[in-house]
Amino acid sequence: MAEFYTEGLVLEREIIGERDEKILIYTQALGKLRTIGRSVKKITSKLSGHLTAGNLIGARIVERNRGGFQIVDALSLGLKPEPNRQLLNLIDFLKRLVPENETDPGLWREIIEALSDQKTDFAYKELLGRLGFGSKFARCDHCHSASVDYFIVGDTMFLCASCLGEFLTFSNHHSLGIQNEVIKI
Repeated sequence: MAEFYTEGLVLEREIIGERDEKILIYTQALGKLRTIGRSVKKITSKLSGHLTAGNLIGARIVERNRGGFQIVDALSLGLKPEPNRQLLNLIDFLKRLVPENETDPGLWREIIEALSDQKTDFAYKELLGRLGFGSKFARCDHCHSASVDYFIVGDTMFLCASCLGEFLTFSNHHSLGIQNEVIKI
């Protein structure tokens, strides 16, 4: 069993059973991890308050013998960004696009900088570049214009401003919540 101490950003919590939870964390040392929190739902749990989505924590994580990770200790680091739409969009972006178990120190720095500056608009262009979706040579997937202004998360495609309206009009007939898929870059 290996034990790690790392800083992390809590991305999501999911209840499993009566007392346990799955906790998704983007960590400095291990990348994005799915961990198990044992007895987090108990009223006497000291972990629960620190594991709120959007909270920056110092965590002690143990790699279990059967595979997977368990968070055994967590403490808020004092940098608790205000829960707002931009923070929720950043968390959703990290949950959907960042691969699991891959460390990227540059991505971690970008995230911490964005959180500590309390930016209202995150630098998605830089984050996309770090994840291999660099927009320097990107073209609009619809009209092939060299000017791209938006990234569509679910379809992993770039669009220019003039094609975005057409895409949204078409997409509204097929799925709800498509507005959350659009990232201005």
